[in-house]
Amino acid sequence: MTSTLDATTDPALDGARLWLAALDEAFATRDRGRFEALFLEESFYRDLGALTWNFRQAAGRGALIDLILGCVDGTAPRNFRVDDGKPTAPVITQEEGGPRVLEVFLAFEVDAGTADGLAYLVEDATAATGWRAVNLLTRIDGLRDHAPHWPRRDRFDDTHPDVRWSEYRAGESSFTDSDPDVLLVGGGQFGVMMAAHLNRLGVPNVVVDKHERVGDTWRKRYESLLLHQPHGMLYFPFLKFPDSYPEYIPKDKFANWFEAYVEALDINFWTSSVFQGGSYDEASGRWTVRIARADGSVRELRPRHVVLTTGGSQKPRVPDIAGLAEFTGEVVHSSKFVDGRHYTGKNVLVVGTGTSGHDIALDIHKHGGTSKILQRSPAIVLDIETANLSYAPYNPRDIPVELIDIRFMSGMVYPQLKQNFIAQTKIGDEIDRELHDKLRAAGMKIGSGPEDTGFFYSYFLTGGGYYLDVGASQRIIDGDIGVIQTDDVETFTATGLRLRNGDEVPLDAVVLATGYEPIETAIEEWFGTEVRDRVGTVWGFGTDGEINNVWKPTPQDGLWIMLGAVAQARWYTPTTSLLIKAYIENLVPREFLAEGHPSRTPKEQIVEI
Repeated sequence: MTSTLDATTDPALDGARLWLAALDEAFATRDRGRFEALFLEESFYRDLGALTWNFRQAAGRGALIDLILGCVDGTAPRNFRVDDGKPTAPVITQEEGGPRVLEVFLAFEVDAGTADGLAYLVEDATAATGWRAVNLLTRIDGLRDHAPHWPRRDRFDDTHPDVRWSEYRAGESSFTDSDPDVLLVGGGQFGVMMAAHLNRLGVPNVVVDKHERVGDTWRKRYESLLLHQPHGMLYFPFLKFPDSYPEYIPKDKFANWFEAYVEALDINFWTSSVFQGGSYDEASGRWTVRIARADGSVRELRPRHVVLTTGGSQKPRVPDIAGLAEFTGEVVHSSKFVDGRHYTGKNVLVVGTGTSGHDIALDIHKHGGTSKILQRSPAIVLDIETANLSYAPYNPRDIPVELIDIRFMSGMVYPQLKQNFIAQTKIGDEIDRELHDKLRAAGMKIGSGPEDTGFFYSYFLTGGGYYLDVGASQRIIDGDIGVIQTDDVETFTATGLRLRNGDEVPLDAVVLATGYEPIETAIEEWFGTEVRDRVGTVWGFGTDGEINNVWKPTPQDGLWIMLGAVAQARWYTPTTSLLIKAYIENLVPREFLAEGHPSRTPKEQIVEI
């Protein structure tokens, strides 16, 4: 139950102000005891650049105070206050008779600029302020003396006399006589959102993409694809979808949005441009990189920062399956699959039970083919409406997306995150019990992920491993789409599959919906083994619970990696862009770059994953 109280008279708001004043005093005095009085013993802290110039988190009062005190001298957080630009003091009653929980959007200052955040305060009569925090998020949101370049107030003909707009944009995007400070490799959601935020900060940048047309990273996917997340999860910063957009956006419409976004926000975007890698010079603090252009030339650039926004290695993972090399029919990876119409009247085996595998099997069936899915391990399957409960705040569209984003980011401290996912999975499994029972009866293995953590945890752990049902499950239940377990397969043959019971399954084609090689593969190809080893693991939960080496500085100077879905692109590109700007302007204190500083990602595991 949630109730929003009058911000001018609610005593809870006074409590929030008292708590923030006490937090301000704790930061000013660096007094551990003052911090201890402000947090529950089981409390959680996450910082996005404000105190650590990094993405760091800590679970437990002692650990979070250690992190704060280890970084406070180099950042000097101060002037904590309620953020007047955001909602004030909704009191959330968790259960009848239980303590009230107060949501407080906050703002403060650091030496380098301004910051914001979110705290959840639990009513506690033993605390001097009447409240103790269970969650605190802090985030850098502006740099002192480096104001954003937007909103613009200039007239183009005044600032650029005798130059046509089209000529100006062509010159600006070509970098004929200069180098961009930032090179963005890949024109997906992270590429264009990062470019937009860097443009706002006045950081020269360019996106390079191998495809012929802006948006092709989505346009070239299989024809039946609609995004499986609702409209509210997919907003782009600065330019939101019109109300005419459908709840689940077709991939071609989504691809066209990228073109409109790039044009509207003056994003420098080189199509048909293949990144060939490069090397970093420590002395100059610049990369030397090569880009193959459509005309056959190779362009050399010397950016300060390279940001990998490719969404992964984009190198298809082709598993070693017994006998597959002997199969004489068509074998295609899902990245090359276009349309189920190509398989009308054919017998097709789809290898893999993730989203692509289910979608492709359904598309083939709808167009008159016979499709079967080859399953190796239990699949996480949710009805699409059940999945929507996990991000229910985005669904109504009546709350500003930016507020929902910061709430989600606040809850990304690993132990709390994991327990929330387990609780959500328990609810979802109960709702989908009948669906799961019917799928099992049809021969499919159904699971809930490691420790019953569910689909969202699986996404952050591996990037996939689940299916949000938009129709394929019922076809499997009805027997229209078959399921074969790898344990039942002896080998592929020239004409199909031979099962262990001796049966033959005739096949005309095999579609490998088996995902992609990890981005570490591309890092090694582009920059060499030494850089790959220096960076280490990318994606999955890291030593402190943050995701490994994404959205934040990596161990390789000048190299940033941006992975994730559209929501994560919107969540993190503002902060990552500010961090890059801070590095360019030498605003990051030298001690924060030293190995072993409390702000750095720990080398040893400090949370149990």
